[in-house]
Amino acid sequence: MDSQTNTGAGFYLSKKQIEIFAAGLYHLSACDGITEEETAIIHDFLVDAGAPGLTDSLAAMSFDPVTAYEVLETSWLRRLFLRAALLVIQSDGRVSPEEQETIDWMASAFGIEGGYSALVDELQGASL
Repeated sequence: MDSQTNTGAGFYLSKKQIEIFAAGLYHLSACDGITEEETAIIHDFLVDAGAPGLTDSLAAMSFDPVTAYEVLETSWLRRLFLRAALLVIQSDGRVSPEEQETIDWMASAFGIEGGYSALVDELQGASL
C-alpha cells in the first residue's frame, strides 16, 4: 500500500497521486512556457501535500495520462486534478491555445467530454 499524505483538507493523497498531480500540472504549465505564477501554485500544492522536495525535480518528471487515470483512481480525484489544472493555467491572467489544447487532451484521457470549455462551465456553476 502506498503511503498517504494529509493535504490538510480532510482527505489524503498517496505519494504516487501527489507525483501525478505535480507532473501533470507542470506539464500543462510548461506547454507554452511556465510562468512564475504557475510555478508558485505548484510549489504551494507540494508544500501543502507534504512533498516540497519534488519542486526541484518537476522538470524531469513525465506525465502519462494513462498512468494518471490509473493512479487517480476515482472520477472525483481526476476532476480535482483538472480543477487544479484550471487554477494553474488561469493564474497568469490568460489561457493560451496550447494550454487549452493540453487540458482538452488530459480531460479526454480521463473520459471527460468537452475539455477546457466544459470544465470552465462546470466550475462557474459549482461551489468548491
